[in-house]
Amino acid sequence: APDFSVHDFFEQARKRSYACCFSTINSDYIWDNYANNDPNSICIVINYTKLIKFFEERLSSAIIKDQKEREIHGLPFCLNCGLIQYIDYVKDTIYRNNQIKYTYIKDNFYSKENEFRLSLSGRTTGKYLSNGQEFCFPKSILLDFDYNLAIRQGVIVRFLLSPHHKKNFFYKFKQMLSKQKISLEIL
Repeated sequence: APDFSVHDFFEQARKRSYACCFSTINSDYIWDNYANNDPNSICIVINYTKLIKFFEERLSSAIIKDQKEREIHGLPFCLNCGLIQYIDYVKDTIYRNNQIKYTYIKDNFYSKENEFRLSLSGRTTGKYLSNGQEFCFPKSILLDFDYNLAIRQGVIVRFLLSPHHKKNFFYKFKQMLSKQKISLEIL
């Protein structure tokens, strides 16, 4: 369409893309910036290869609702993953012109995150229909995640407790896992 610019293309692509982000290292930076000063915070250590397979197996049966509560069954997304490339966001504008690369870049300011990202991207053009009406992509989506199944399948490898956790929290957490019949390393 003559009135659909490259800018419009990338804006629509961004509205149809979702990300789930992880740090590849356990660091003070992550605890200090993402644990909200909660001494009872928990880090879930995962096996990335198994996590990707875990998500792939569930995407075809997932259901999401749009902003008008219309449902779409079987998510129309491509699952991608990769390490974030940290760039000078002001100077390195070339990366912002590629839909896939754009999803995996961040400014150097965030480099201490050492981020790994899973992304879901929908087709950038065209319309999705739900019961004959256009599906309006929500700002975020929530996918079910069965923690017990993820542990049994080796997706979740262990739990790390905040370096500032209270001693009684360790015992309560261990007790809670025991009640769920979950046997996993807690560090």
